[in-house]
Amino acid sequence: MRPRDPEQEIWVGRRAGVEGAKNEFGASESFPVPEFDEKLQEILDGAEKLYFRLGAYPDLDNKIIRRIADMRALNRKPIHPPRTIIDPATIVHEMRVIKSDEEIELMQKAADIAAEAHVER
Repeated sequence: MRPRDPEQEIWVGRRAGVEGAKNEFGASESFPVPEFDEKLQEILDGAEKLYFRLGAYPDLDNKIIRRIADMRALNRKPIHPPRTIIDPATIVHEMRVIKSDEEIELMQKAADIAAEAHVER
């Protein structure tokens, strides 16, 4: 996770930060971005499936694929890299389609505010 940065958040949106990933999104663990390389093997080890969207960030793709290949090359029993990489886009798309009553209410409120703002102009 990137740390909270009020200046950047003005332009790119609010960041949850390391603690927010756990508190707001229910992550069991969260680390600062600079620790990614050193934590990657630990994160991958023992995961049967890796949910990751290949192609969005080629440098990150290469880093992850290279680490999985290195883990497989070790061919030692205590190291277990993921066997499968699954693109989460389909799952996320389905989640976006189905709306709860609360989500529908919030969307209607946002539309009402936007419509009123256009009329006010």
